Amino acid sequence: MKGTPFFKFDAMSWLGGSIQFATLEEKGLFIDIAAMYWKTWKPVEINERFKVRYRYLQGTLSDLIGTLSNLGVIVVSEAGITVPFLDEMIDARVEWLEKCSKAGKKSAARQGTSSNKKEERRKKKEEKRKETTIDPTCKGSPARARAPEPPTITAREEQSFSFSSDHCQHGEA
Repeated sequence: MKGTPFFKFDAMSWLGGSIQFATLEEKGLFIDIAAMYWKTWKPVEINERFKVRYRYLQGTLSDLIGTLSNLGVIVVSEAGITVPFLDEMIDARVEWLEKCSKAGKKSAARQGTSSNKKEERRKKKEEKRKETTIDPTCKGSPARARAPEPPTITAREEQSFSFSSDHCQHGEA
Protein backbone atom coordinates (compact mmCIF):
# COMPACT_ATOMS: atom_id res chain seq x y z
CA MET A 1 0.00 0.00 0.00
CA LYS A 2 1.61 3.22 -1.10
CA GLY A 3 4.24 3.57 1.58
CA THR A 4 2.76 1.01 3.98
CA PRO A 5 3.62 -2.64 3.36
CA PHE A 6 1.23 -3.90 6.04
CA PHE A 7 -2.41 -3.52 6.99
CA LYS A 8 -4.07 -3.59 10.38
CA PHE A 9 -5.04 -7.04 11.51
CA ASP A 10 -7.60 -7.24 14.31
CA ALA A 11 -7.26 -10.62 15.99
CA MET A 12 -10.67 -10.34 17.67
CA SER A 13 -12.39 -9.68 14.34
CA TRP A 14 -10.56 -12.63 12.79
CA LEU A 15 -11.31 -15.04 15.64
CA GLY A 16 -14.89 -13.89 16.18
CA GLY A 17 -15.88 -12.82 12.68
CA SER A 18 -17.69 -14.63 9.90
CA ILE A 19 -14.34 -15.75 8.44
CA GLN A 20 -14.33 -18.49 11.11
CA PHE A 21 -17.10 -20.27 9.18
CA ALA A 22 -14.67 -20.73 6.29
CA THR A 23 -12.36 -23.71 5.81
CA LEU A 24 -8.62 -23.33 6.24
CA GLU A 25 -8.30 -23.39 2.47
CA GLU A 26 -10.81 -20.55 2.11
CA LYS A 27 -9.03 -18.56 4.83
CA GLY A 28 -5.74 -19.00 3.00
CA LEU A 29 -7.27 -17.83 -0.25
CA PHE A 30 -8.82 -14.86 1.56
CA ILE A 31 -5.53 -13.67 3.06
CA ASP A 32 -3.81 -14.01 -0.34
CA ILE A 33 -6.56 -11.96 -1.98
CA ALA A 34 -6.29 -9.37 0.81
CA ALA A 35 -2.52 -9.11 0.29
CA MET A 36 -2.86 -8.71 -3.49
CA TYR A 37 -5.57 -6.08 -3.04
CA TRP A 38 -3.54 -4.17 -0.45
CA LYS A 39 -0.43 -4.17 -2.64
CA THR A 40 -2.09 -2.53 -5.64
CA TRP A 41 -5.22 -0.81 -4.23
CA LYS A 42 -6.98 -2.23 -7.27
CA PRO A 43 -9.54 -5.05 -7.47
CA VAL A 44 -7.88 -8.45 -7.81
CA GLU A 45 -8.60 -9.77 -11.28
CA ILE A 46 -9.68 -13.38 -11.67
CA ASN A 47 -7.60 -13.98 -14.79
CA GLU A 48 -5.69 -17.00 -16.08
CA ARG A 49 -2.64 -16.16 -13.97
CA PHE A 50 -4.80 -16.10 -10.84
CA LYS A 51 -6.42 -19.40 -11.79
CA VAL A 52 -3.04 -21.06 -12.42
CA ARG A 53 -1.72 -19.84 -9.08
CA TYR A 54 -4.58 -21.52 -7.21
CA ARG A 55 -5.07 -24.60 -9.42
CA TYR A 56 -4.20 -27.10 -6.66
CA LEU A 57 -6.92 -26.07 -4.20
CA GLN A 58 -9.21 -28.86 -3.00
CA GLY A 59 -12.44 -27.13 -4.02
CA THR A 60 -13.10 -25.35 -7.25
CA LEU A 61 -11.92 -21.78 -7.27
CA SER A 62 -15.37 -20.43 -8.03
CA ASP A 63 -16.86 -22.35 -5.07
CA LEU A 64 -14.20 -21.01 -2.69
CA ILE A 65 -14.66 -17.43 -3.90
CA GLY A 66 -18.45 -17.88 -3.69
CA THR A 67 -18.21 -18.98 -0.05
CA LEU A 68 -16.02 -15.98 0.85
CA SER A 69 -18.45 -13.69 -0.93
CA ASN A 70 -21.44 -15.25 0.87
CA LEU A 71 -19.65 -14.68 4.20
CA GLY A 72 -19.26 -11.00 3.27
CA VAL A 73 -15.48 -10.92 3.59
CA ILE A 74 -14.94 -10.18 -0.12
CA VAL A 75 -16.99 -8.48 -2.83
CA VAL A 76 -16.90 -9.91 -6.34
CA SER A 77 -17.68 -7.64 -9.28
CA GLU A 78 -16.84 -7.45 -12.99
CA ALA A 79 -13.74 -5.42 -12.10
CA GLY A 80 -12.47 -8.14 -9.75
CA ILE A 81 -12.42 -8.92 -6.05
CA THR A 82 -12.29 -6.26 -3.34
CA VAL A 83 -12.00 -6.60 0.44
CA PRO A 84 -14.40 -4.33 2.39
CA PHE A 85 -12.35 -3.99 5.58
CA LEU A 86 -9.33 -2.95 3.49
CA ASP A 87 -11.45 -0.42 1.57
CA GLU A 88 -12.00 1.39 4.86
CA MET A 89 -8.25 1.46 5.56
CA ILE A 90 -7.44 2.61 2.03
CA ASP A 91 -9.98 5.45 2.29
CA ALA A 92 -8.52 6.52 5.64
CA ARG A 93 -4.97 6.37 4.23
CA VAL A 94 -5.88 8.44 1.15
CA GLU A 95 -7.59 11.01 3.37
CA TRP A 96 -4.55 11.19 5.64
CA LEU A 97 -2.14 11.57 2.69
CA GLU A 98 -4.23 14.41 1.25
CA LYS A 99 -4.32 16.12 4.64
CA CYS A 100 -0.52 15.87 4.97
CA SER A 101 -0.04 17.19 1.44
CA LYS A 102 -2.24 20.21 2.09
CA ALA A 103 -0.48 20.94 5.38
CA GLY A 104 2.92 20.71 3.71
CA LYS A 105 1.94 23.05 0.89
CA LYS A 106 0.41 25.49 3.37
CA SER A 107 3.58 25.47 5.49
CA ALA A 108 5.81 26.00 2.45
CA ALA A 109 3.67 28.91 1.25
CA ARG A 110 3.80 30.49 4.70
CA GLN A 111 7.60 30.25 4.77
CA GLY A 112 7.91 31.52 1.23
CA THR A 113 9.94 28.54 0.12
CA SER A 114 9.37 25.91 -2.44
CA SER A 115 8.54 22.39 -1.44
CA ASN A 116 11.64 21.09 -3.21
CA LYS A 117 14.28 21.62 -0.53
CA LYS A 118 16.66 19.05 -1.98
CA GLU A 119 16.97 20.97 -5.25
CA GLU A 120 17.57 24.23 -3.39
CA ARG A 121 20.37 22.68 -1.29
CA ARG A 122 22.00 21.28 -4.43
CA LYS A 123 21.96 24.71 -6.09
CA LYS A 124 23.50 26.35 -3.02
CA LYS A 125 26.32 23.79 -2.96
CA GLU A 126 26.99 24.39 -6.65
CA GLU A 127 27.16 28.16 -6.09
CA LYS A 128 29.61 27.72 -3.22
CA ARG A 129 31.87 25.59 -5.41
CA LYS A 130 31.93 28.30 -8.06
CA GLU A 131 32.78 30.96 -5.45
CA THR A 132 35.92 29.23 -4.12
CA THR A 133 39.15 31.01 -4.86
CA ILE A 134 41.89 29.37 -6.89
CA ASP A 135 45.35 29.11 -5.33
CA PRO A 136 47.91 29.65 -8.12
CA THR A 137 50.53 27.50 -6.36
CA CYS A 138 48.15 24.54 -6.29
CA LYS A 139 47.83 24.13 -10.09
CA GLY A 140 44.19 25.19 -10.38
CA SER A 141 42.74 23.32 -7.42
CA PRO A 142 40.63 25.21 -4.92
CA ALA A 143 42.63 26.53 -1.98
CA ARG A 144 40.73 24.45 0.54
CA ALA A 145 41.65 21.23 -1.31
CA ARG A 146 45.37 21.90 -0.96
CA ALA A 147 47.26 19.16 0.87
CA PRO A 148 49.10 20.14 4.06
CA GLU A 149 52.88 20.47 3.90
CA PRO A 150 54.79 17.47 5.28
CA PRO A 151 56.65 18.16 8.54
CA THR A 152 60.34 18.89 8.24
CA ILE A 153 62.82 16.66 10.04
CA THR A 154 65.65 18.33 11.87
CA ALA A 155 69.23 17.03 11.83
CA ARG A 156 68.91 15.91 15.45
CA GLU A 157 65.74 13.88 14.72
CA GLU A 158 67.46 12.35 11.71
CA GLN A 159 70.36 11.17 13.87
CA SER A 160 67.98 9.40 16.27
CA PHE A 161 66.66 7.29 13.38
CA SER A 162 70.05 6.25 12.00
CA PHE A 163 71.49 2.89 12.98
CA SER A 164 75.07 1.82 12.88
CA SER A 165 76.14 -1.70 12.04
CA ASP A 166 77.41 -2.06 15.64
CA HIS A 167 73.85 -2.13 16.99
CA CYS A 168 72.30 -4.80 14.76
CA GLN A 169 74.17 -7.98 13.85
CA HIS A 170 72.31 -11.18 12.98
CA GLY A 171 69.62 -11.27 15.64
CA GLU A 172 71.38 -9.08 18.21
CA ALA A 173 69.58 -5.96 19.24
